[in-house]
Amino acid sequence: NAYRFVPERYAELKVPTLVLAGAESARSIRADAEAVAAGLPDARLTLLAGQRHGCLHRSPELFADTVLDFLASDNA
Repeated sequence: NAYRFVPERYAELKVPTLVLAGAESARSIRADAEAVAAGLPDARLTLLAGQRHGCLHRSPELFADTVLDFLASDNA
């Protein structure tokens, strides 16, 4: 697996972070997203309603709008 989660180092991340997952994703995917967001010092978890894993490809407009809203917010 090319992606490694290293929760012990999450506190080192000093930037606002958007964590996205589909609200209809498998429970394990949502749980992973929740755990990542909980471990990051300045994270916002967004569960995209009606979406499951792969929402970037299934609903690119919703995904892009969510990211753009985050970037335009005071949190980014």
